[in-house]
Amino acid sequence: MSNLGVLTSRLNKNTKSLREFDEALRLIKNRRLATEPYVSDEDLEKMLNVVSPLSEEIKNSLSVSTAINEKNVAEILRERHEREWPAYKEKLISLSLKLRSNNSPLDKHDLQLLEDIADALDAECENLFQRIRTR
Repeated sequence: MSNLGVLTSRLNKNTKSLREFDEALRLIKNRRLATEPYVSDEDLEKMLNVVSPLSEEIKNSLSVSTAINEKNVAEILRERHEREWPAYKEKLISLSLKLRSNNSPLDKHDLQLLEDIADALDAECENLFQRIRTR
């Protein structure tokens, strides 16, 4: 596969993951506002498809995800939260554990972390799009 084909494939996968992640995040926020603090299994899976590989990357563990480029997304988050990176990194890992256990409702700090992840994933999609455009 050519370099352009690889970039296009990555963009398609990242865009699909971003779309699903954003959809789940929007539904979770709406449920939270409606005093329904739970996360459905479907929404949880969409979140974990992004958060789990990101958490593994942050912990320097090998991720088997093909849905996103977790290394680039982690680097974007690291750049945006450079000053508080050690504490921020722990919050992201804790969020991943919380989502995996699915036994406690998400609070406003969790939702902010999820927003940050969505923004970083969006930035990665934009980076890939720009690289494709310049080919």
